[in-house]
Amino acid sequence: MDNIKNLIVAIKDRDYKITTTAKGVEQLQQTQRNTLKAELVKALFDDLKANYPYTYRVKDGVMLEIENSSIADKITNESGSGAISITIDIKVNDLETNAEHESESYAVEIAEKVAKKEKTEKAKAEKTARDKKERAEKKGE
Repeated sequence: MDNIKNLIVAIKDRDYKITTTAKGVEQLQQTQRNTLKAELVKALFDDLKANYPYTYRVKDGVMLEIENSSIADKITNESGSGAISITIDIKVNDLETNAEHESESYAVEIAEKVAKKEKTEKAKAEKTARDKKERAEKKGE
């Protein structure tokens, strides 16, 4: 991942223009933001391509085709490649974005989803046990 590392180091010392949106949000000037994104996508592509042959540059970013024998064996359409295709894109956020805060918010969101799933599974298990007990009691009558 040398290309990405070198680009990140270079970005640290660049001079960027800041613009403000109609909503008052500060961001990099659009042309510079677009150039930065293109540089990051190219660096990511170059790093991945150097390590994985099925890496492609596409309109939306970098596409990988990940070979999978299960897919290859089960696919029925003739145009399928027998691989899982994924696209990796890069987004340059506004200057008010706080990565640490975003990470913490995401962790809370995931924890809430896990807790909700556990609660649902527990309620389902309790209902199944209750229903089983009721059926057993009816048979015993």
